[in-house]
Amino acid sequence: MIETTTGFEPVTVARQGRGRFARSIMLHSLLAALLYVPPLQLFIPTPFFDAGLRWGRKGAWGAVLGAAALLGLIAAMLREPATGIVTVVASVIFEIGIPAVFATELIRKRVPFGTVLMFSILSSVLGFLSIELVMRSAFGISPYAAVVRSFQEGSKETVEFYRTSHLIPEEQLQTMQRLSTTIATSYVGLMRVVITATMFLFSLVLVPRLPAGQVTGDTYLLRNLSLPDPLLFGFVLGGLSLLAPEPWRTIGLNVLGVVVFLYWLQGLAIFRAILARTKTGVFGTIFAFVMVAVLTPYLIAPFILFLTGLFDPFFDFRHFNRKDDSDESDID
Repeated sequence: MIETTTGFEPVTVARQGRGRFARSIMLHSLLAALLYVPPLQLFIPTPFFDAGLRWGRKGAWGAVLGAAALLGLIAAMLREPATGIVTVVASVIFEIGIPAVFATELIRKRVPFGTVLMFSILSSVLGFLSIELVMRSAFGISPYAAVVRSFQEGSKETVEFYRTSHLIPEEQLQTMQRLSTTIATSYVGLMRVVITATMFLFSLVLVPRLPAGQVTGDTYLLRNLSLPDPLLFGFVLGGLSLLAPEPWRTIGLNVLGVVVFLYWLQGLAIFRAILARTKTGVFGTIFAFVMVAVLTPYLIAPFILFLTGLFDPFFDFRHFNRKDDSDESDID
């Protein structure tokens, strides 16, 4: 019998049928493999969550290993070098799969949204660091350096496109080039963690929409995202890193950037909770988020949302804006 926890019915593979179990895992693996392309990659943990909620730990592991095998096969068919195949398979298993499997266990226990998200991010970062160390020692290559090169090449192509099309003045192009160089040399780690956080966030907010995840209720709706209080120490330490020498200063600024992004997400969750409380409806919610998007380039909305998320542990902005009955038709 597959292990279950409060709120989930016991599932026995024999009772459900091993053939049905195998077909389900194959479909979840195929879906995860198909999602392994940007920007669909932001939803790749979803099939792992669904398999784990349907079939327990065996289902989650089966979907992860199946997706890794499919992607490794595809990479081999595309005649990728052996190191490239190993990197793809390891990335699926250690950066996405293992964090998703253990996050599923937390979801089954209805652990708070913020805790699951933080666990997923930290375990994914540890997975990437493990891959980096193993690939360097075993093959003499660096996946991180490959990401940096890819970012540099993409930035160079973008700048050249704007330069040849004469859409942006040369001064602004030079500024873009300096910015991309700074990011590539010092802050690719920050960007990678932000993408990872977004990936698990998107998949977690889909959990209540999954047939197998509806038992979690409104636990993983965006409006209920509340980050663990110890994250405040990350904000303080990241700020103090401005006084530290290199490379600690750059490391601290990367940490600070991640913390700022996470508190921005919490501010966005509070904004969503207020909209849910005032019953703005679908069109009102869409309009409100469009206004946030319009104000984002001017840094007005991001700054306000960040401050809201940062001070929420002290003032509990959602205290007077809680919904007793969650409307699952709302858009998070």
